[in-house]
Amino acid sequence: MPITINTLIRQALHLVYPNACLCCHELLMDNESVICNRCYEGFDHFALPGESQGHIMDTLKKNFPGDSSIDQAISCYKFHKKSHLSLVIHAVKYDGFQVLALDLGARLGRHIRKEMPQANFSTVIPIPLHPVKKIERTYNQAELLGSGVSDCLAIQMNTTVLHRIKHTGSQTSFVASERKENLLNAFYCNQRLDEQSVLLVDDVFTTGATMISAAKVLKKAGAFNVTVATLAVADS
Repeated sequence: MPITINTLIRQALHLVYPNACLCCHELLMDNESVICNRCYEGFDHFALPGESQGHIMDTLKKNFPGDSSIDQAISCYKFHKKSHLSLVIHAVKYDGFQVLALDLGARLGRHIRKEMPQANFSTVIPIPLHPVKKIERTYNQAELLGSGVSDCLAIQMNTTVLHRIKHTGSQTSFVASERKENLLNAFYCNQRLDEQSVLLVDDVFTTGATMISAAKVLKKAGAFNVTVATLAVADS
């Protein structure tokens, strides 16, 4: 993705004023990092228990009727274009804000612990990037989010079991059926996951095509339960 003027401005701001909030550009307090607490609170949270799961599962039923690859789901925020959250996710994904991704992962982990206190996950698995895309970006934002979740919940993360073997390119302009076709046979699992409960982590849930494709492979490898956990859910 080409570097935009806004990206250069953000990077320059944090070079000159590293203690300025990424979103509102106000100076950060000593207990704040990258994003101020006021901007975090301004994100559009899923406020009600089970609200994010209902939203995600309804989207999956609409886009992939009859598919039962995903058993549970959870997310922190509602994603809106041109919002502060969209700026943050862009910064994490393309601008190298890796420490921020770890912090956001920890926030997702705390949300999971609060919403699913009885859950007993065996492992955290992040959605992998295709090797070509990982070379371009140098890191995988879902893996960093997963690391934050893993540390928060004290559950081991596995980054070697699930692989993306199909270079799908950008899917931002695709509808659900096009994403589903594009992601057919996109993932490969190289280990057995017999009787494991998997927490599958990504940054944004859109149509569910990526998660469904990955979950199918994990179930085929023996996982008995797949729970999707994302930082945000895009407008449907």
